[in-house]
Amino acid sequence: MAFPDHLPPLPRDRSPGIGCIGAGFIMADCHLPAYRAAGFNVVAIAARRREAVADVAARYGIATVHDSAERLLDDPAVAVVDIAVPPDVQPALIRAAAARPHVRGILAQKPLAGSHAEAAEAVRACAATGTALVVNQNMRHDHAVATCRRLLERGDLGAPVLATIEMRAIPHWMPWQERQGWMTLRIMSIHHLDCLRGWFGDPRTIFTAVRSDPRTAARFAHVDGICTSVLQYDSGLVCTSLEDVWAGPAREGAEGDAFVRFRVEGTRGTALGTIGWPRWPDHAPSTLDWTTTAGGWHRPRWPEAWFPDAFVGPMAELLRDLEGTAPATCTGADNLMTMALVDAAYRSAREGRAVDPREIVGEDDARGHSRPAATRRKAMRLGLINSAFAQAGKGTRFGLEQTKRLGFDSVDLLADPLVMSAEERRLIPAVCRELDLPIVSLCCVSLGLIDWNPPIRDCHLARTKAHVDLCAEYGCTNLLLVLGEYVWQKECVPPQEQWDLAVDACRRLGAYAADRGVRIAIELEPFHMSLVNSIDSMLRLLDEVGLPDTVRANCDISHLHIVRTPPAEIARLAGRIEHVHLSDCDGTRHGDLPPGRGVTPIADYLAAIRDTGYDGTVSVELEFAPDPAGIVDWVAEAHDATAKIMADLGCRR
Repeated sequence: MAFPDHLPPLPRDRSPGIGCIGAGFIMADCHLPAYRAAGFNVVAIAARRREAVADVAARYGIATVHDSAERLLDDPAVAVVDIAVPPDVQPALIRAAAARPHVRGILAQKPLAGSHAEAAEAVRACAATGTALVVNQNMRHDHAVATCRRLLERGDLGAPVLATIEMRAIPHWMPWQERQGWMTLRIMSIHHLDCLRGWFGDPRTIFTAVRSDPRTAARFAHVDGICTSVLQYDSGLVCTSLEDVWAGPAREGAEGDAFVRFRVEGTRGTALGTIGWPRWPDHAPSTLDWTTTAGGWHRPRWPEAWFPDAFVGPMAELLRDLEGTAPATCTGADNLMTMALVDAAYRSAREGRAVDPREIVGEDDARGHSRPAATRRKAMRLGLINSAFAQAGKGTRFGLEQTKRLGFDSVDLLADPLVMSAEERRLIPAVCRELDLPIVSLCCVSLGLIDWNPPIRDCHLARTKAHVDLCAEYGCTNLLLVLGEYVWQKECVPPQEQWDLAVDACRRLGAYAADRGVRIAIELEPFHMSLVNSIDSMLRLLDEVGLPDTVRANCDISHLHIVRTPPAEIARLAGRIEHVHLSDCDGTRHGDLPPGRGVTPIADYLAAIRDTGYDGTVSVELEFAPDPAGIVDWVAEAHDATAKIMADLGCRR
């Protein structure tokens, strides 16, 4: 099996001048050694303690030492500002850096601020000046954590079922901690909560219980010492996070047992990880072991450790974003949901209930801390439905290899489990694993689900369940389901009967899919007699099926344009979009053309989808190319046009 790459991609251009603010442990022992190893260009440093900053500058050969942060920010050689200061000081520095025209990007420490509301102000300041802001949530770039994410993305573990992060270690609390009024949730738990968000997205609720740490309570008062949280997701996934900063009386004479471990269980595999920072200053590389239903254990080992090697990742993200290679993922905008999750954890502990993080966001918006447009930009993937190559007579491997080569993030399959050979069934996941190309969706056209003849309905129900089984086998997120049309112009079979048959079929399929960790995405078709051909009929079907976590909507952009649905109407589907198809058309007929070859206002539709909070996959759908021999160019044109739209909207991962 091909192991995922455990190292972050580096920027092509490592010349932008980096100015560092801070000279404490994180900067001196984590940031700067990582930057030196990666070849990043640190040109200046400033810190409050002059002796410390002079020593750090000498250790790393930094040519310019400024006597204040303000002087450093005024230095025209500084294009990127790297901030490592306490969270109650950081927001003002972010705003000051964003106001300097020569500063193109900022890397800020976590927590971004002391609350979601404060963080939103800092993010808005950067958005107003067009300054890129990345947050140093470096656990996402730990080598075991990043590899686990790639296993999830390419489907090796199947649909996630349960994930746990367990920390039992004694941190070194900094002196500035005493004045904050809070402790573990914003300093330690935030790593784990953000890691879970990086793996699985935003949870529906968080429930947190806390107590004080007996050892630290002797130094200063606090509430959130030892913390445990339960995160629940719409898919049914449950995650737990435990931060035991007491870890027994190890400082009082007992033997110690410090560790950080994580475990992710899916429908097809289990991953077990360790993180070595509790053994600092010893160099302790993180580890990841995983097994799948194919059998056996995979146990790669790497020389890198979280401290300091993972600190390359956030700065590399920022520099790659600035050079246009790839958009950053740990942005200030994205981090606002991590901040909201932490604030929700405090509220949960205080009020003894599960809290939806969107409560925090909504209340801050109502108080005037509204998020700038950039903070609503969700990180979507760009996928391709493989029928583009199949319709041109190209083989499976060829199509998948070209999909990866052209730059798509994932693939959707048009494949029938009742027709495909056993060899083909094995080939598809093997090639996708080899290419690190996740399979996100499986398309199923099942018109017989609403046939008036029970044997035909039963046959199509069994066939669609076989598609669901294949989704689970391949680790797909969803099954794309096309229900079909009313027959005989609604004159012979009462249309309500066919509608009721659709509701019953979707309900039965939804329950079957939920048991297998798969969701159903209902296609909106642009045809006059289609059961679902408008947002009204889509919402009616979803409401009557009554499985909001499992049976959801597919937004097909050209279909919406053909039926004259304005982009603003997509807001009605907020929270209910499972998948997106993208193509162009002439405005009247089903066409599935590359963007730019028709009249569909694709950017307007995609912006509206982004603003619902959707952060899944946008899959390009192409019908027959005018010249099958030129199919690669046809698909490349569609990829490049879509990638540009997504880049302009800031919505691609």
